[in-house]
Amino acid sequence: MRTADDIDISNLVFMRQEEKLAADVYRALGAKWDHPAFSNIEESELFHQAEVVAQLARFGIEDPIAHLGPGEFDDPAMAEMYQSFVARGLESLDEAMRVAGHIEELDIADLRARRCGVPEIDQLYDLLELGSHNHLRAFVINLAYMGHPYRPQVLTPQEVVDILTAGASGCNSQACHGAAGADHHGGGHSCVPTDGGCH
Repeated sequence: MRTADDIDISNLVFMRQEEKLAADVYRALGAKWDHPAFSNIEESELFHQAEVVAQLARFGIEDPIAHLGPGEFDDPAMAEMYQSFVARGLESLDEAMRVAGHIEELDIADLRARRCGVPEIDQLYDLLELGSHNHLRAFVINLAYMGHPYRPQVLTPQEVVDILTAGASGCNSQACHGAAGADHHGGGHSCVPTDGGCH
């Protein structure tokens, strides 16, 4: 069993920023589209941020971005992603759902890449990834309910299908089929929409 080093702490700080990115984008998109998925999942992202901040505190590290307001980032790359995601999401509600899916896929990929063998950090990353699975399913199902397929944007098609089918009670064949990359544009409301109210 290893203990946390500077790289592990740096990765925690990065994930703190990425959770803020998600919450801030969902806040902006929720204000535009007034869809409960955005407001409910924003609350979940705030919970995730608090969990990361608590873990940093256990290592004696103060929250390095507590002073930043919504849409504000010290990291220029995060600021650029925020602007890009919001601009895309303001185009239409279905594009906003795709943007949200992109963010959740990015979060999952980054969490997986930063697992480090430090039990308390990996347990936190497991918790955060589980939440991102739930969020991704919610956005994909809402998109399918609107008659649109979802195309994986960061993860492989199989990785996305595995995530969707792990929550099979809320993911029917249309949502999973579309996520696998099939050319399916079904117009029927064959998915039950979800507000994404889960951690």
